[in-house]
Amino acid sequence: MKEDPEPERGGRFKELLKRLRKQTKPVQEAQRIQEVLEEEVNPPPGMPASAPAPAADPGHRATVQLLPGRLEPLIPEVIQQEVRFQKDNSPGEQEITLGWEMGEPPHHVQLDHPSIQPLHAKMTFQQGRWMIESLVPDDPVEVNGTPVPAPSGPYLLASGDQVRIGEALFRFHFP
Repeated sequence: MKEDPEPERGGRFKELLKRLRKQTKPVQEAQRIQEVLEEEVNPPPGMPASAPAPAADPGHRATVQLLPGRLEPLIPEVIQQEVRFQKDNSPGEQEITLGWEMGEPPHHVQLDHPSIQPLHAKMTFQQGRWMIESLVPDDPVEVNGTPVPAPSGPYLLASGDQVRIGEALFRFHFP
């Protein structure tokens, strides 16, 4: 029978393994939380994505409601992700700012690109229609190649319009 040439090594290894297990427990918990969140975003087959939270689960969040309309990015090197607009619970018009500044949804959409100002544009959903206006005078929003200067007020958007914010170019879709 062979003896361990370094008897302390086994004890140190066990201690390090024990410490590693303690350190990985938060990682495992974070992985489980991520799995639960993914299940909420991508529900199991047979359950619609917009299904409301079951009444028996008081800790479950409410369903997110989207406003009609979206901005499809046309230059993926600038902005890759489609912009959707989340409905808030207040009646009447809803205003949403767009820019690189961080803000609270549903009242702000962050567009992360150096050509976009912190608060570059504002979109308003009112009476079933979308309007857009510039918030910066030196680099106005453009709709179909025409600048919408800051002091001119909102521009009524139609489905198919091309909207430029900084170097980001979008196609506006409205059902």
